[in-house]
Amino acid sequence: MSRFVFNLTYWMCCVFSLLCTDAYSTDINDECHDLFFVSKKYEDAFPICQKACDLNYGDKCVVLATMYLTMGDIGKTKIYSEKACNLNIADGCEILAIMYTHEQKYSKVKTYYEKACNLGKGEGCFRLGYLYVEGKGVRQDLNQAKIYHEKACSLNNGSGCAFLGTMYDVIQNYIQAKTYYEKACNLNAGNGCLFLGNFYYEGKGVKQNKTTAKEYFGKACDLELQQGCDEYRKLNEQGVK
Repeated sequence: MSRFVFNLTYWMCCVFSLLCTDAYSTDINDECHDLFFVSKKYEDAFPICQKACDLNYGDKCVVLATMYLTMGDIGKTKIYSEKACNLNIADGCEILAIMYTHEQKYSKVKTYYEKACNLGKGEGCFRLGYLYVEGKGVRQDLNQAKIYHEKACSLNNGSGCAFLGTMYDVIQNYIQAKTYYEKACNLNAGNGCLFLGNFYYEGKGVKQNKTTAKEYFGKACDLELQQGCDEYRKLNEQGVK
């Protein structure tokens, strides 16, 4: 069936109050996805994704927001991110939180990270926890920060796990710290690998093993953490295998 016939059939169905399905909207949504994510034909995707967003496909509102952001249109980026967030798309909430962070409007930052977290976005929980660490937009509260970082980690956010590790490291609970650093590293959070490498290098909570330390420093380096590269190089120069 040609697109013209498909569209005409859909229009007639609605005009005459016949049985309408959401096949048209599904078709538009799929086409937006294919043009933007698969073919990467961004100019062609723009009007199609606009229609998909108008039909309340929230993830496509995020696509639109991203397009407007690359064009430097902050106003429309906010509009479509907000629509996505209102449609319970966590990525839309996160975009808004990031934008308000740049504007230093931390009460709004909290609002949107909180919603992203409640929608099951680990990064939103981690960022919300960090607001409580720094006391931005909220009263500083390390217990509340821990709660949100625990939720972030449970949602497989590596940064949340790494931060929990540091909290236990500070109070010398090395067993718990190691557990969280390991999970962070397994989730490809470079700082988790770095801190775990330090544990093995210093023999802190584990048997000292510079070879294992080097492995973790190497992974941190592979994850583009320069300090990991530096530590790996030092052990290499020491002849550690």
